[in-house]
Amino acid sequence: MNDVLSAIAEIVFFIFVAIAGRYLVPLLRQKLDGTKYEDLAYWVGVAVKAAEQTITGGADKKAFVLSFLRDKGLDLDADKVDALIEAAVYALKGGGTGGGKN
Repeated sequence: MNDVLSAIAEIVFFIFVAIAGRYLVPLLRQKLDGTKYEDLAYWVGVAVKAAEQTITGGADKKAFVLSFLRDKGLDLDADKVDALIEAAVYALKGGGTGGGKN
């Protein structure tokens, strides 16, 4: 009888692990990636504000923002960063919220 219960417990455990692997892991990954994106958006906003205050010349401002993000150790996906920079500049000029955490 104990062998049967042990086998059933193992089967239930493996089914639970399979379900957790299928649904829980992607959900956690999505939550963590969302947090990274929010952090990146926040720091882009901070860097854009600093660049607008201290630097003249668009290319120099963008280089400053990219350097600032690299110094923070943030992952850089060029397309996302460009979009976040544009959104932060737009928001800074009164066009929207942009910049992530406020």
